[in-house]
Amino acid sequence: MSQTQPQSAPNTVFIVFIVALACYIAGRLDLITITHSHIPAISAATGVALASILLCGNRALLGVFVGSICLPWQEQLADITWVVSLSFSIGITSQTYIANILLQRFMGPSIQYANSKDLITLLLIGGPFACLVSSTISITALFINGIVTSDSYPINWLIFWLGSSVGVVTFTPLLLLLFSNNIVKHLHYRLAITGYSSVIIVGLLCAFFLLKSYYQFLLLPWGLLTVGLLLASYVNIIFFKLYRCRESLEGQIANKARELEETQSAVDVANRAKTDFLSGMAHELRTPLNSIIGFSHRIIQKMPNNADERITIALGTIEKNGQHLLFMVNKMLDLSKIESGEMKVEGKMFNLPDFIEEIYAKTERMAKDKDLNYRIDIADSLAEVYGDPYKLSQILLNLISNAIKYTSTGEVSLTVEPENRDQQEGILFVVKDTGVGIPIEAFKHLFKKFQQIDNRRSYQVEGTGIGLALASEMTRIMQGMMSVDSMVGRGSNFYVWLPLTKQAPGTGLTT
Repeated sequence: MSQTQPQSAPNTVFIVFIVALACYIAGRLDLITITHSHIPAISAATGVALASILLCGNRALLGVFVGSICLPWQEQLADITWVVSLSFSIGITSQTYIANILLQRFMGPSIQYANSKDLITLLLIGGPFACLVSSTISITALFINGIVTSDSYPINWLIFWLGSSVGVVTFTPLLLLLFSNNIVKHLHYRLAITGYSSVIIVGLLCAFFLLKSYYQFLLLPWGLLTVGLLLASYVNIIFFKLYRCRESLEGQIANKARELEETQSAVDVANRAKTDFLSGMAHELRTPLNSIIGFSHRIIQKMPNNADERITIALGTIEKNGQHLLFMVNKMLDLSKIESGEMKVEGKMFNLPDFIEEIYAKTERMAKDKDLNYRIDIADSLAEVYGDPYKLSQILLNLISNAIKYTSTGEVSLTVEPENRDQQEGILFVVKDTGVGIPIEAFKHLFKKFQQIDNRRSYQVEGTGIGLALASEMTRIMQGMMSVDSMVGRGSNFYVWLPLTKQAPGTGLTT
């Protein structure tokens, strides 16, 4: 205790001195606005006093009293005695103290100005209500000393009360705005509104003094100053409301952003778990499937010519379904690699005509089973190319198998020809069918995972809805482009352009 006492005393003295100086300067402004009898047009000192006690606590009361009692009333009004001057000081000090008590009673010990209602409550209690005290004490002192008559008491009291209220409404919010971050946290906004209000106040005072020198009827300059200051205060309240709305919206946006980040994090965790599961499951399934397919194929090859046909057909069905299931497992594995960012382009030179023949051999049986006309056209100029054959095979197998699945009659074709785009060498693959077609409104969902188009879903075919999504993603990874045109009932055309070159570049392809 002995160590903190010397430290708090200078702070209190400093606060008292600053408050007294501020009240004295504001009081000097009040003295030069006297328009009617002995009453100032505004009382800026009351606004400064209330702001001081709200900012500094009850320590500011002594400064309010000292600053107001030091005002040279005699310079403006020769018949003002020291008793009247003391009464003015007691009035403004009492008003400030009572206003602070009432504000703590209605708004709590720590005023936060959380909304415009708090600010309006502050102005009403600290202004019109608390100013009843200073007006009554000051005008009564003037009446007792014979300066104000009983006939002029009401009008003088009204002018004093209105001037004190305007002083509180005008200057208290400005000082709180400038020195407290409870109202407006952003310094540049505080400086902007303070500067704007200061310019308005100075302009109103200049107009007041100009009119005061030309008009003997002092009600006009007094009314202009009073109404102007009230309008300026109203604009400040509007600004505060807008600021609070902006602050509230920013808070809501920040909360929503945090919620979205948390949701995105949860989704990412779930996606990683799903990807790990799919990858692990695919690896676990591939080994037994390869064994089943391999053993079935070897048994079929070693079957004697006079073997039971039913066994041969059964083994062929096992091999066919195993190949189909392996194809689906590979698609799921590729999809998990794409989602985890592990899918890379592995470029190498390969013979494109031979590669297309392999694609044809893998899909020919599907077309024959449905009695479809299945043909492949490849340009004679195409031979060795550089690219990723595995990803290209996945793209073409998915497109061709989809075309065959959704075509009941007619034909399916694959056309391969060179095509340069934007001065870049490449090859265009076109898969055409005469199937059910795709409605235009479904194009936006066509390449999404696990999506099937309505008119295709009712076509009674097997599928998971990842084939086109996988083909689209692999095309993107290979830096190519995929597009489609279709007409319901007429069929579909899928176009895949890939930057496959006739020779290996100096560096490998990258995603």
